[in-house]
Amino acid sequence: MLSVVNDQRNRAVVAEIFRQLDRMTEARRSRLIAAEGAVPNVIWLVLVGGAAVTIAFTFFFGMESLFAQTVMTALLALLIFSELLVVIAIDRPFTGAVKVHPTALAEVLADLESQPDEPR
Repeated sequence: MLSVVNDQRNRAVVAEIFRQLDRMTEARRSRLIAAEGAVPNVIWLVLVGGAAVTIAFTFFFGMESLFAQTVMTALLALLIFSELLVVIAIDRPFTGAVKVHPTALAEVLADLESQPDEPR
């Protein structure tokens, strides 16, 4: 009788170990997918196309001074380029110059663990 109870406990423990391992694997897979980048190619097409159209649109403003027209177009192009550069920098949240550090993730996990369990 004791071996049957012990065997059932072992089965429950092993089942729980495998369930936890499966959850860890899924969480790792989710993190790897999130680290790949968040901006799809279609949105890149819209961003770059919108930038080109916006810069081209400045040529329709008739300025009397060619220098003023050139400066206005150059500043707008610089602004759009810098915004696209920011999108590129934050496209991969776990790598590069702008990244989420492990300490920040540890703080979020600690905060989540300190909150009482809520029904999901």
